[in-house]
Amino acid sequence: FPVTIHAIFPEDELRRYKESDLEFMEKNGGYHIAYMDFADTGEDYLSMPDALVYGGDIYITPKTIFTQEDSKVSIGKIVNYILTTNFVRLRMESNSGGIKYYETLKLELNKINFRPSGYMDAVRNDSSKHTRILALSGTILKRCVFLCKEDAKKYPEYKRFLEILVKYRKDGSY
Repeated sequence: FPVTIHAIFPEDELRRYKESDLEFMEKNGGYHIAYMDFADTGEDYLSMPDALVYGGDIYITPKTIFTQEDSKVSIGKIVNYILTTNFVRLRMESNSGGIKYYETLKLELNKINFRPSGYMDAVRNDSSKHTRILALSGTILKRCVFLCKEDAKKYPEYKRFLEILVKYRKDGSY
């Protein structure tokens, strides 16, 4: 008999919010953090969810970057994020080409003499992306809140991010 491998993040189990709620949360103590996972293969996505932390929950915002574009384009997107977002922390994975990407990003910011509002760093992960996703899946389902479908449609990268998230399976496929 074929074995069905279920999605880790079923769409009907994701918590949702309306984009119009973000302004209130930002004005009332919410703060931005982001984590970037560098795309090290042609089929992979550079994934940088932006999260507004508010009231014990983590609201994944439309500022999320999720792209397969080359590094020149994606670095431009991250520079724009840094210029327009008052974040507290931006952490980047430094595995594979991630450290070179991080160094290039810092050079781009130095060219325009810009110092980010928050702390930026790069960290090496010893576990695979898939292992980390599995380990954090319960926390993601419990604490992360995603844009409602209607609002997500306005942001192609965010929409694609959600499409892959809800298809992601325990075996790492989607």
